[in-house]
Amino acid sequence: MPQLFVSYAHKDEAFTKKFIEVVQNRYKNDSAVRVWYDRNLTGGVDWWKEIMRQLGKTDIFIYLMSQTALNSEYCQAEFREAYRLRKQIITVQVDANLDIDNDQLSAIQYVDLTHGLDHADSRQELLRAIDDQLKRVPPMRLLPPRSWKQTPQPNQPNKSANAPTGTERVLRKPMDIDTRLAYIQTIIGAVALIVSIIALVFAYIEISGSPTPTPPIIGESFSAVPTPLPTTQPPPDGVLTPSPTATLSVFEQVQTAEAIQTQQMQIQQTLNAQETATELTRLNNEKTLQAIGATETVAFATLLALSATPTPTATLTALEQAIERARTFTGMRNVDWQPFSHVFPDGVEMVLVPVGCFQMGSNFGNIDERPVHEQCITEPFWLDKYEVTNALYGSASGCDYSSEADQPRNCVNWLDAQAFCEAHGGTLPSEKQWEYAARGVESWAYPWGNEYDVERVIGADDPTYMYSSTAPVGSRPDGVSWVGAMDMSGNLWEWTHTRHDPYPYEEGDNYFYSGDISNRVLRGGSLILPAFKLRSANRGD
Repeated sequence: MPQLFVSYAHKDEAFTKKFIEVVQNRYKNDSAVRVWYDRNLTGGVDWWKEIMRQLGKTDIFIYLMSQTALNSEYCQAEFREAYRLRKQIITVQVDANLDIDNDQLSAIQYVDLTHGLDHADSRQELLRAIDDQLKRVPPMRLLPPRSWKQTPQPNQPNKSANAPTGTERVLRKPMDIDTRLAYIQTIIGAVALIVSIIALVFAYIEISGSPTPTPPIIGESFSAVPTPLPTTQPPPDGVLTPSPTATLSVFEQVQTAEAIQTQQMQIQQTLNAQETATELTRLNNEKTLQAIGATETVAFATLLALSATPTPTATLTALEQAIERARTFTGMRNVDWQPFSHVFPDGVEMVLVPVGCFQMGSNFGNIDERPVHEQCITEPFWLDKYEVTNALYGSASGCDYSSEADQPRNCVNWLDAQAFCEAHGGTLPSEKQWEYAARGVESWAYPWGNEYDVERVIGADDPTYMYSSTAPVGSRPDGVSWVGAMDMSGNLWEWTHTRHDPYPYEEGDNYFYSGDISNRVLRGGSLILPAFKLRSANRGD
């Protein structure tokens, strides 16, 4: 069944739904064509793994190219996977002007839908492109008629014997249990016979004076270092195992009495292997499908990978484990991330911020916070756990509100702030990084949630600090953000190195140089501001 996979940006969801409807109507009488996009996801599944699984099953990958989709890390990842898997790709231009910075995408002729799906010529061009690609989908090769070759993979149910033919995989009715038992016993016997024959031939070569060859290694371990085969123990004294009649033809070819004697010795040395085969036969007699499936796995694994043993990976340090956890984070809730902090050699404690996506901006704030749009962090990064103190900065300012060593440094312009960060091997965060560290994957209004709490913040609503002085950093531990950063709301404004440009936010707007006087964005608010100005989406300059 050919499958079409549609990749799109959620900003284009309305267009995408209409696009899906047009394509499904075109193939509604063709049950062999299936259209899939992420709205087919069901609750409870690992959504990204399911997307990758569907990509693997897909025959034709359709990329709805708006500028938002081209900038989306998820859409880019889906395209890269489809390209890597050599899927047939159809690119569809949704926006009139696109900045395509990708050689693979640029090389593919696109379908122009900038006039909309209601435009007859555009719609015809789209359907013709899909029809042409469907003709190139190779039909699946029908399996041989013998049902014992048709073992379904896990989680892949058999189709009935009356299933339609054509491009579908045809599976016959499964064998009954007795037949499968007989088949498995035949396989086990064949495995034991092959092992015995190989051992006997090597023994004959050794007895006859020829150099003993190294047994062939059929598989390799993960680290490419062959794993030695397990040694066998000789049978107890006085125990002799007669040679099986199925191997007489081999001995006749040897045609020496010495080889027959060698046969008896080798059979004794392979007693453990025969006992293993006997034990597998006993398990098969339980007549359960689960036991049969396990025996089949053991039998074929014996034939195909006698020496393939995984090599244990090296133990990672706690820091390395945390970074790997941050790089592969897929949680959909802020509580899915367990905060991790690390004290660096210069004595600064920083928190680790994992990858993820969030909704940047707010529809309930100032005009410069709109439109709300999705942004994604594709690489983890470190952020100071506390605001830079007077002690860390090296001096207290002459400004109001901050003079003690443990209070945040006040009255620093953004160029000096950036220079301080560079001197410590870092940089000011971008506006996107700051807001993500404050709001998380759930895009909370405040670092602790969506409801304002005066006891979690140093702000104007708190009479203790209203217009008096800043608090020591970390004075409101309940106001900690989801990644463990303190004072991201209130106390003092915090610099980012992003220019105060209109939304939607775009990467590449963070260029700065000595003497640059363009407005840079401040975040987090200060002790003299009310709750509305202390939201994580609020932008100051």
